[in-house]
Amino acid sequence: MLRGVDGVRVILAPELREYARQVRAQTAEIRALFGGHDEAALYWRPDPTQWSIAQHVSHLTLATRSWLSAIDAAVERTRAGGFTGPGPYRHGWLGNLVVRMMEPPSRLRFRAGGELDPGEPGPAAAVLADFLGAQLELERSIVRANGVDLGRPRVRLPFVKGIRLTAGQTYRLILAHNRRHLWHIWRLERAPGFPGREREGGRVEEG
Repeated sequence: MLRGVDGVRVILAPELREYARQVRAQTAEIRALFGGHDEAALYWRPDPTQWSIAQHVSHLTLATRSWLSAIDAAVERTRAGGFTGPGPYRHGWLGNLVVRMMEPPSRLRFRAGGELDPGEPGPAAAVLADFLGAQLELERSIVRANGVDLGRPRVRLPFVKGIRLTAGQTYRLILAHNRRHLWHIWRLERAPGFPGREREGGRVEEG
């Protein structure tokens, strides 16, 4: 069960229910991250070529919002075409491979340029609020997709040229992308010189 866009409770298809669970778990993880570090840690960079925690989170916000617009449009086209059903849904092997390549630990590097480049983020409270807003939009998109055959919509993503993912694969890609950057953050917290790393009883453990 998940609260819907209009304040009503809906029963989601099993695939969507799992996506919604992961969204909430990742939201809680980022909340804890911002609650456990001060500004010095959130904006610390080991060198100019690597992002800070705040930059990683800001990038996640930009990416999620960019991809959601493509998903929502594809889902509405599919619904209008009458392709509905409770699942399970079929997803092609090529799109599944793209999702697996996004999962951490990172095997391939994807260039985050243009509109997905976080630049210099604003205050930590604003970065967190923007991320939470994007996660809420993601949950709402999941609710709106309920009942649509998630294996039918074809979603074109700018960094995957020539490949269209299903709606289900695109939700999974967003979640995998979040995990990828949470993994980068996990490594960043353990980098030499990370603020507060040496404090006993801190959030970050040695190892």
